Amino acid sequence: MPTFEDNLFTRFSRENRPLSLALNHRAKECLRVHLVPYSEEEKRTLPVTDLVAGLVAKITLDPPALGEGVRQIGHSTETSRPLVERGAKGLVHIFTFALETTGDAEWLAYWPDQVAPGVDPVDAGFSDDVHEQIPADEWTPEAALTKWEQRRLASRWSLRSDGETRVLTVRVDVTPEDVLRAADSDQIKSKIVHDWIDEIRPIIDAISAQVRDFNTITLPTLYTERITELQRNLRGFHRISTEIEIPFERLSQPELTVEPVDGPGTEPTVTDVVLDAHRLSKASFEDVVRTIRVWGSGVERYPRPYSQFTEDMLSDTLCVTLNAALPGADREVYRKAGKTDVTVRANAVDEGLGPETVFVCENKIWGGRSEVPSNVDQLRGYLDARDTAAVLLYCVRIKNMDHAKREALSALREVNGFVREVGHISEWPLLRLERDGRGIDLLVAFVHTYDQKADEKNLG
Repeated sequence: MPTFEDNLFTRFSRENRPLSLALNHRAKECLRVHLVPYSEEEKRTLPVTDLVAGLVAKITLDPPALGEGVRQIGHSTETSRPLVERGAKGLVHIFTFALETTGDAEWLAYWPDQVAPGVDPVDAGFSDDVHEQIPADEWTPEAALTKWEQRRLASRWSLRSDGETRVLTVRVDVTPEDVLRAADSDQIKSKIVHDWIDEIRPIIDAISAQVRDFNTITLPTLYTERITELQRNLRGFHRISTEIEIPFERLSQPELTVEPVDGPGTEPTVTDVVLDAHRLSKASFEDVVRTIRVWGSGVERYPRPYSQFTEDMLSDTLCVTLNAALPGADREVYRKAGKTDVTVRANAVDEGLGPETVFVCENKIWGGRSEVPSNVDQLRGYLDARDTAAVLLYCVRIKNMDHAKREALSALREVNGFVREVGHISEWPLLRLERDGRGIDLLVAFVHTYDQKADEKNLG
């Protein structure tokens, strides 16, 4: 949470520093810290009321209040006060006082969301053009002095460091005329300070009341909502990760069933779409694609947690599902130009074969058609002479899934090496690309991770 020092109790504070926003921010920070000791299972399974009670007990936001003590902590002089003659400046004595406070003084930098009628900022009577120069034809000594006093209000009330704590301070400007009007200038300072304290006391009382209400009412409600949402996400993730069933039996031969694309000259030949039997053995490309399809369907049923996942997190969950069918799926394995998201090794699909990589999948969050060429280039960098198939998996977080599909396929048809669209596997398009004189069968998969409820909540 940012620390503010000046502009306390002013219109700027009222318009830019709502107390409720600061309280919510602090509560969320504490929640993240205090959840760390809990295991994933505890966060997923413990009753919400028990979790909330334990977490609320660990956080106390101390409401600030004014004490009784006032002490002078500084005195200086400066030549800044406008005089009758334009451009001339007069001497000002600046006295700084620290006020005794209890609780957390940081909350005094914010404006309470509700104040009693008639409680206004300390600069409520001034104009909005505080930082603008007075036009030459409008300048008068009175206007210049008013402008100066208005600017001084921004730093009249401040928070300052006093050792390891923050204290509320007030600055009092005393002119030579003030000194001449009274033999005892301390009496003048004392009256000014106490008048100003009376002016801000209703604001501080409103801040203190709001912090107290936040502790007893808002905080438990906020944590209950957060923990309930967290548990829903964790249960959905747990279900996807551990309870998915793979509804297929491995084929005895690696044959692919391809739906041809309508149109003349697009009928695929067997050699176009059937992968090398030695490389893929009993687990065909279609088996792996079908497994990804099952994973994608599960993700689309529970989109909320996945709408916030990074590409790495999405690939991790995909590996969980692939390992349920092919217990040799790798995650982030170094290959030629870098890392690849998911690979399947030959010895995972057929006993007796070496650990040759027979499948490559690159997982990307859809970012628009301009990123498609680099996505394909990255995938190509992982392929070697024995690879004949790959999957480019797009997780689409925008509402219009069909638009993303159209844009992706349009961009893919324009990439260097595109030959034709061969057909579909599990309703996903299979493309033929040329690379160094040989063909690559590239399946383009789409999984919709758009969270409509979260979108509607944000709009609301």
